[in-house]
Amino acid sequence: MKTLDALNTRDSAVIDKRFEKQLGSFKPGADSTASIKLTKYGLNKLEYASRNSQEGFGVFSEIYYPAGWNAFIDGKPADIIRTDYALRGLKIPAGEHKIEMKFEPQTFLKGLKIANITSILLLLLVAASLVFEVLRQNKTGIAAEPAAPQKPKK
Repeated sequence: MKTLDALNTRDSAVIDKRFEKQLGSFKPGADSTASIKLTKYGLNKLEYASRNSQEGFGVFSEIYYPAGWNAFIDGKPADIIRTDYALRGLKIPAGEHKIEMKFEPQTFLKGLKIANITSILLLLLVAASLVFEVLRQNKTGIAAEPAAPQKPKK
Protein backbone atom coordinates (compact mmCIF):
# COMPACT_ATOMS: atom_id res chain seq x y z
CA MET A 1 0.00 0.00 0.00
CA LYS A 2 2.95 2.34 0.58
CA THR A 3 3.64 2.17 -3.17
CA LEU A 4 0.44 4.14 -3.74
CA ASP A 5 1.82 7.11 -1.76
CA ALA A 6 4.46 7.84 -4.41
CA LEU A 7 2.52 6.55 -7.42
CA ASN A 8 1.60 8.94 -10.22
CA THR A 9 -1.74 7.38 -11.24
CA ARG A 10 -1.83 9.44 -14.46
CA ASP A 11 0.78 7.19 -16.05
CA SER A 12 1.38 4.28 -13.67
CA ALA A 13 -0.51 1.46 -11.98
CA VAL A 14 0.32 -1.26 -9.47
CA ILE A 15 -0.62 -4.70 -10.81
CA ASP A 16 -1.24 -7.64 -8.46
CA LYS A 17 1.51 -10.22 -9.08
CA ARG A 18 -1.09 -12.97 -9.37
CA PHE A 19 -2.11 -11.40 -12.71
CA GLU A 20 1.35 -11.38 -14.33
CA LYS A 21 0.46 -14.42 -16.48
CA GLN A 22 -2.52 -12.53 -17.95
CA LEU A 23 -0.24 -9.63 -18.89
CA GLY A 24 2.46 -11.82 -20.45
CA SER A 25 4.92 -9.64 -22.38
CA PHE A 26 2.42 -6.77 -22.53
CA LYS A 27 4.04 -3.32 -22.62
CA PRO A 28 1.54 -0.49 -22.98
CA GLY A 29 2.53 2.38 -25.24
CA ALA A 30 2.44 6.05 -24.31
CA ASP A 31 -0.44 7.95 -25.94
CA SER A 32 -1.25 11.41 -24.61
CA THR A 33 -4.45 11.56 -26.70
CA ALA A 34 -5.89 8.24 -25.45
CA SER A 35 -9.28 8.42 -23.78
CA ILE A 36 -11.86 6.23 -22.08
CA LYS A 37 -15.37 7.61 -21.52
CA LEU A 38 -18.25 6.11 -19.58
CA THR A 39 -21.16 6.02 -22.07
CA LYS A 40 -23.78 4.04 -20.11
CA TYR A 41 -24.12 3.44 -16.40
CA GLY A 42 -26.32 0.76 -14.89
CA LEU A 43 -26.30 -1.27 -11.70
CA ASN A 44 -25.26 -4.45 -13.49
CA LYS A 45 -23.72 -3.10 -16.70
CA LEU A 46 -21.21 -0.36 -17.48
CA GLU A 47 -20.28 0.68 -21.01
CA TYR A 48 -17.25 2.68 -22.09
CA ALA A 49 -15.85 4.01 -25.36
CA SER A 50 -12.06 3.93 -25.68
CA ARG A 51 -9.73 5.42 -28.23
CA ASN A 52 -5.96 4.99 -28.30
CA SER A 53 -3.29 4.84 -31.00
CA GLN A 54 -1.28 2.13 -29.23
CA GLU A 55 -2.05 -0.85 -27.03
CA GLY A 56 -2.77 0.48 -23.56
CA PHE A 57 -3.86 -0.36 -20.04
CA GLY A 58 -6.98 1.20 -18.54
CA VAL A 59 -7.61 1.58 -14.81
CA PHE A 60 -11.29 1.86 -13.94
CA SER A 61 -12.63 3.50 -10.80
CA GLU A 62 -14.72 0.48 -9.84
CA ILE A 63 -13.76 -1.90 -7.06
CA TYR A 64 -12.17 -5.16 -8.20
CA TYR A 65 -14.67 -7.91 -7.40
CA PRO A 66 -14.04 -11.14 -9.32
CA ALA A 67 -17.23 -12.99 -8.32
CA GLY A 68 -19.63 -12.25 -11.16
CA TRP A 69 -18.09 -9.30 -13.04
CA ASN A 70 -17.11 -9.98 -16.65
CA ALA A 71 -15.43 -7.62 -19.11
CA PHE A 72 -15.88 -7.51 -22.88
CA ILE A 73 -14.02 -5.50 -25.50
CA ASP A 74 -16.03 -5.27 -28.72
CA GLY A 75 -18.11 -8.23 -27.51
CA LYS A 76 -15.09 -10.48 -26.85
CA PRO A 77 -14.27 -11.56 -23.27
CA ALA A 78 -11.35 -9.74 -21.63
CA ASP A 79 -9.51 -10.44 -18.37
CA ILE A 80 -10.15 -8.05 -15.49
CA ILE A 81 -6.87 -7.41 -13.69
CA ARG A 82 -6.64 -6.30 -10.07
CA THR A 83 -4.96 -2.91 -10.16
CA ASP A 84 -3.81 -0.44 -7.48
CA TYR A 85 -4.84 -2.99 -4.81
CA ALA A 86 -8.56 -2.34 -5.16
CA LEU A 87 -9.47 -1.27 -8.71
CA ARG A 88 -10.16 -2.97 -12.05
CA GLY A 89 -7.78 -2.81 -14.97
CA LEU A 90 -7.93 -4.00 -18.58
CA LYS A 91 -5.47 -4.46 -21.41
CA ILE A 92 -6.94 -2.42 -24.24
CA PRO A 93 -5.85 -2.92 -27.86
CA ALA A 94 -5.05 0.04 -30.10
CA GLY A 95 -7.96 1.68 -31.88
CA GLU A 96 -11.55 2.59 -31.00
CA HIS A 97 -13.39 0.06 -28.86
CA LYS A 98 -16.60 -0.54 -26.94
CA ILE A 99 -15.82 -1.85 -23.45
CA GLU A 100 -18.55 -3.48 -21.36
CA MET A 101 -18.44 -4.65 -17.77
CA LYS A 102 -21.37 -6.84 -16.80
CA PHE A 103 -22.35 -8.28 -13.44
CA GLU A 104 -23.42 -11.83 -14.30
CA PRO A 105 -23.14 -13.99 -11.17
CA GLN A 106 -23.83 -17.59 -12.20
CA THR A 107 -25.64 -18.53 -8.96
CA PHE A 108 -28.07 -15.62 -9.41
CA LEU A 109 -28.72 -16.48 -13.06
CA LYS A 110 -29.35 -20.16 -12.22
CA GLY A 111 -31.71 -19.14 -9.41
CA LEU A 112 -33.56 -16.78 -11.75
CA LYS A 113 -34.04 -19.56 -14.32
CA ILE A 114 -35.31 -21.96 -11.65
CA ALA A 115 -37.72 -19.32 -10.31
CA ASN A 116 -39.06 -18.58 -13.81
CA ILE A 117 -39.57 -22.27 -14.63
CA THR A 118 -41.28 -22.86 -11.27
CA SER A 119 -43.61 -19.89 -11.82
CA ILE A 120 -44.60 -21.16 -15.27
CA LEU A 121 -45.25 -24.67 -13.92
CA LEU A 122 -47.37 -23.26 -11.10
CA LEU A 123 -49.46 -21.20 -13.53
CA LEU A 124 -49.94 -24.25 -15.77
CA LEU A 125 -51.03 -26.31 -12.73
CA VAL A 126 -53.59 -23.66 -11.69
CA ALA A 127 -54.91 -23.39 -15.26
CA ALA A 128 -55.16 -27.20 -15.58
CA SER A 129 -57.02 -27.50 -12.27
CA LEU A 130 -59.53 -24.84 -13.38
CA VAL A 131 -60.10 -26.62 -16.71
CA PHE A 132 -60.60 -30.00 -14.99
CA GLU A 133 -63.04 -28.48 -12.49
CA VAL A 134 -65.13 -26.92 -15.30
CA LEU A 135 -65.14 -30.24 -17.19
CA ARG A 136 -66.15 -32.14 -14.03
CA GLN A 137 -69.04 -29.76 -13.34
CA ASN A 138 -70.30 -30.01 -16.94
CA LYS A 139 -70.10 -33.81 -16.89
CA THR A 140 -71.99 -34.29 -13.61
CA GLY A 141 -74.53 -31.56 -14.34
CA ILE A 142 -73.91 -29.68 -11.13
CA ALA A 143 -75.88 -26.45 -11.18
CA ALA A 144 -74.17 -23.20 -10.64
CA GLU A 145 -76.75 -22.25 -7.93
CA PRO A 146 -77.21 -24.30 -4.74
CA ALA A 147 -80.46 -26.27 -4.36
CA ALA A 148 -83.31 -24.80 -2.28
CA PRO A 149 -83.22 -25.84 1.39
CA GLN A 150 -85.50 -28.80 2.27
CA LYS A 151 -88.01 -28.72 5.07
CA PRO A 152 -87.23 -31.04 7.97
CA LYS A 153 -89.41 -34.21 8.23
CA LYS A 154 -91.69 -34.70 11.21
